[in-house]
Amino acid sequence: MSTKLLKLFPRLSMTLISKKKMFRSAFCEFRLPRSKNRPENTEKVLRRSKAYRARKLCEPRPGKHLLVLDVDYTIFDHLTPAESARQLARPYLHEFLSRAYVYYDIAIWSATSMTWILAKLGQLGVIPPNAGALLRQNANGSTPLSGSSTNQLEQSDPFVVQSGERPNPPEPFFRISLLLDSSDMISVHFPTHGVKEVKPLAVIWENHPQWDSHNTIMFDDIRRNFIMNPKNGLRIRSYRDAHVNYKTDRELRGLARYLELIAQNEPDFTKLNHNHWERYIAKCKRVKRQVTSLGSNLQSEADRLPVQDSTATTLTASTMPPCIESLSPRVHQTDASSETSTSREKASSTHGAVDAPGDTRGSSRP
Repeated sequence: MSTKLLKLFPRLSMTLISKKKMFRSAFCEFRLPRSKNRPENTEKVLRRSKAYRARKLCEPRPGKHLLVLDVDYTIFDHLTPAESARQLARPYLHEFLSRAYVYYDIAIWSATSMTWILAKLGQLGVIPPNAGALLRQNANGSTPLSGSSTNQLEQSDPFVVQSGERPNPPEPFFRISLLLDSSDMISVHFPTHGVKEVKPLAVIWENHPQWDSHNTIMFDDIRRNFIMNPKNGLRIRSYRDAHVNYKTDRELRGLARYLELIAQNEPDFTKLNHNHWERYIAKCKRVKRQVTSLGSNLQSEADRLPVQDSTATTLTASTMPPCIESLSPRVHQTDASSETSTSREKASSTHGAVDAPGDTRGSSRP
């Protein structure tokens, strides 16, 4: 028995050590938001905001929220070998972007260079093939592509079938508004991780005032990337080993539903705990079931009520109960007036018509 315990003890000790490391890592992640109030980090954000160069693929739409997405391990497995980039795209990527585009303008922010961002997104079919030309036009001062320009949409959008091509089944439609790269990030010192590059959303907010902390959410597989905006970040599960996990990964489909729900129901995203997004969806489902069951119960109760005849809806003095009759003087007045008019008609028929003064046509001469 003792030998078995000795054999199990090393495994148990290694398990405890790994659990301790995980707890320490989680505790350090929990303490990360304190770094956002440091003066040196705030100064870096201000400098980066002033040096920011907007790289727009299309103009933002008024009244839309903002969704900021990472690329590597968030929507794309960039290290697994494959014949094409589309084989490494996260499942339901285009469906996710299309559903999010209804309520959000979409920005891509990757910790790589713009050259790699354009290459990856172009191979994934997320941006049009001429995205680089659109960015150069924007840098030269020309107006970016607007959502209402049909001719430009047909020329630049990869999902619109060109004239002369064989028509394909309709595919999801979305557009990427902004592109940000590593040059838009700032360096922050962490006690346990050293100096790391992070993504401050204030760089976007300072240059695009239609968005702020109340209507912006960012997805990233690394939690420290939204250290400067902890209430606006959602840590997505990393997508790795695409050849193995593509059959079971449903992360983007669930997150698409979460984005729809909070856009419809939540005016302030900072009041949400995005770490519990799955609980939020489950709660909304429970509320919907309760409302549906309540509505069905009310409908069944309404169906049980007797249907009143339309001819019996008008109450008269003869048919009204005494308690209602005493409270309805208008009925008595109506009945009295009808009786008076009846008596007058009888009197006129008995004694004849009454002539007007000065009228001698109906009077008899002596």
